[in-house]
Amino acid sequence: MAMELWLAFRLLWARPRQTVLSILSVTLGVAALIVMRSMTLGFLQQFVDKLIELTAHVTALSEELSVYFSGDKGDQATTPVRQGWGVENDFPLPTLFTTTRPPIPRQRKGIAGWETLLTKIERLPDVASVAPYVALEGIVVFGSRSEVIGVLGIEPLRYDRTVPFRRWLLTGDMMELQRNPNSIILGYALAEELGAQVGERVTVLGRNGATATLRVVGLYRSQVTPVDRFRAFAPLRTVQRLKGTERVDAIAVRLTNLERAKEAAQRIRQLTGLETQTWEELGRSIAAIFRMIDMITTLVVLTIVVVAGFGITITLLLLVSEKRGFIGVMKATGMTTGRIARSFLLAGLMIAIVGIGLGEIVGWIGIEVLDRTPTGLRGFATFVESETFPMLRRWDIYALAAIAAFIVVVTASWFPARRAASFDPVAILRGE
Repeated sequence: MAMELWLAFRLLWARPRQTVLSILSVTLGVAALIVMRSMTLGFLQQFVDKLIELTAHVTALSEELSVYFSGDKGDQATTPVRQGWGVENDFPLPTLFTTTRPPIPRQRKGIAGWETLLTKIERLPDVASVAPYVALEGIVVFGSRSEVIGVLGIEPLRYDRTVPFRRWLLTGDMMELQRNPNSIILGYALAEELGAQVGERVTVLGRNGATATLRVVGLYRSQVTPVDRFRAFAPLRTVQRLKGTERVDAIAVRLTNLERAKEAAQRIRQLTGLETQTWEELGRSIAAIFRMIDMITTLVVLTIVVVAGFGITITLLLLVSEKRGFIGVMKATGMTTGRIARSFLLAGLMIAIVGIGLGEIVGWIGIEVLDRTPTGLRGFATFVESETFPMLRRWDIYALAAIAAFIVVVTASWFPARRAASFDPVAILRGE
């Protein structure tokens, strides 16, 4: 093996510039793969963490919210008035369109008897706490400014045990919602748009025309842009009054074991007959986007590594051509075909080891630098607010980059090694 290592070193030293470029190409490919996957998976992990923080582990939904989340528009189907042949079915010419009546919205009901359901759900295994809430879409008005708003009517104590709302508060006390029925807590971004401050009064208009003047008793910041920009919290009874109902739209459930969300959702569905949604189902579409971005990024960077592998192949093939006479002499003096092939494979292996080692170091440095670099992304430029890039540190990110680069470089070295081993020393010495 010592002879093969010596020969591999001589082969690489014969073309130092190309050897250095080959090592740098592997280094950059490995570092890019590490940094890009760390960033993409970091954003995904940040989203999942916020999703778990902002939502209940399982939510039992009313018919209204179930249809909203599923996207079912079945109640908006139009009803044909005249169809077939002609307007009165008496003319021989076919009509080009069908006349329809406007859709008649179907009244969707909330959850009746929700107080009893709360008690039943609380007794189920793995259930830590439950909280009812009512969702109201409307407009909030302050002075001459108005904004679209989504108000959640909550019972503060129950909701805080189920979704850790208290930790988001910037100013104010969430218990004011329990003490004062005419109170509201706004997201800080919504309050900035309105120009409203704690202690001032805003007017909320529901879709049914009902209005309520509420006092701002607090501001919160969840660091999720759509939530901070559009959501507000008010007392449960106040929102029920605005909506004209005594029912609730959903029951949020917190579990003692997050991993058992699917089993808990199934039990709640069987007990109540309501549709349920787990935290995973709620964020599935956005998580799928992040995973697709990760896959695309990985494929693009792997393509760069493969291109670097082609460069290594070309470098070693040039070496084979240049050292043809030297290879012939070595084979004529007794060096076997296998040892010649191993020499070229070892040359590629040296490039791989040095390039991968440097790439891992450069990738680690890149992750540390970006983790401390301000993103400059605010508002709707990002779904979750982050001061710096959320880089994920995980061993498999480094391992995948190293394994991928190693396979590419060794494969790229195999073709030149096979070509060198196939030379006939007699033909070479004859100058053929």
